[in-house]
Amino acid sequence: MTVLLAHHRRSDADRLEAHIRTLGEVTEGIAAGGMDFALTSPPSPAVFQNLTDALLTADLGIGRCL
Repeated sequence: MTVLLAHHRRSDADRLEAHIRTLGEVTEGIAAGGMDFALTSPPSPAVFQNLTDALLTADLGIGRCL
């Protein structure tokens, strides 16, 4: 999954990174350019959908999840 921030502010990236660290569904995360993130989760459509919903509703400044 790729998570794109709506605004490329350091504070938004820090807040998103801190939140990602609390999620058990994320098995790996890589910051791309320091502001967008590539996340790995178990290969399950249900887990992917739940993770996407959780990220988008958490008010983290996310523009899109792909």
